Amino acid sequence: MKHAGIYIAALVGAALVILGGWLGGRAYFGRSGDAEVVVEPQGFDFADRRQAEELLYSFTLRNKLSYPITLVGIHSTCGCATVPGILVGRTIDAADSCELPVTLNTGNADGPVSGQVMVYYRAGTSTRMCGLELSANVLPDYRVEPAALDFGKIDQLGAVTKRVRIRPEMFPGFRVLGVRSSHRQFSARLAEESAGQGVRHVDITFAAENVWRTESFSAIVTVETNSPRAPRAEVAVRARLVPPVEIEPPSVVVRWDESGRVERRLRITSRAPSRLSAVRCPEPGVHVDADLAREAQEHVLRLALVRPEMRTPNCEIQVELALRGSTGKSEACRVSFPVHCLPRGEVIR
Repeated sequence: MKHAGIYIAALVGAALVILGGWLGGRAYFGRSGDAEVVVEPQGFDFADRRQAEELLYSFTLRNKLSYPITLVGIHSTCGCATVPGILVGRTIDAADSCELPVTLNTGNADGPVSGQVMVYYRAGTSTRMCGLELSANVLPDYRVEPAALDFGKIDQLGAVTKRVRIRPEMFPGFRVLGVRSSHRQFSARLAEESAGQGVRHVDITFAAENVWRTESFSAIVTVETNSPRAPRAEVAVRARLVPPVEIEPPSVVVRWDESGRVERRLRITSRAPSRLSAVRCPEPGVHVDADLAREAQEHVLRLALVRPEMRTPNCEIQVELALRGSTGKSEACRVSFPVHCLPRGEVIR
């Protein structure tokens, strides 16, 4: 059994070595002194280019070995660099070569862009790799600064606004046609045009209404332009909300098969000591019991829902709190949470 274990371990080790050779191989990057397989030239720089250009350069893959090789895989480090056509499976004889066309798509890039391509080939019993690189400096039609916006931690009530600047560059007559946000907690508005140089600003506002728990938000703000090369740009935005008051659970849901008197408990937690000033619910079938005299950082609401007395299946409970501020003065805060009674047959998902 001991010898069998050693034999199995040796087989596993050999398999890992073969797999490592297939995936990683030995890398040769076209140094002129290598009597191996090389790419000539090793890299090419297109220098200054515009956006939305598909640039093509043809490299030479040269086999300096004394026996043929077979191309088994071609991979790039990004989607901007591609190899058109089907080269995998092609055999290159000893002392022979083949053309290796590679395209670089500048897309919406701004500034330096590059892509690397790895060519895997089988030489004898081993799989090896050689590589090449394409690069360019992309001159944009316009610049969006910053391209990503982080609001950071927001621990206050009310809206917070940050500004993005859009500056024309290579496209004469550049105009911003409109802006939109992918998430309702973020709104985007095109500000008044600045005097001179056609610079525009986009005001992005984060406002988390009726969100009473710590939560992270993210969105994409899209800027529509009249640029034929880059008709739109995207700004990634994010924020982390830490509200001064949190409610758990954030809503009350009653199943359709819960009949008669249904009871629920909610917990309201505040960062500073607070006192419940008032608790209101317009629905006569919902009864709320709370201690309005106690000052604490945690309050418990006891709800009783009598479904036969309820006029509507959905309602909202409003709670007014007096938060003790850093100066000792009280700050008013109003929170609300919904109550949903599901219709027959509907389940909680």
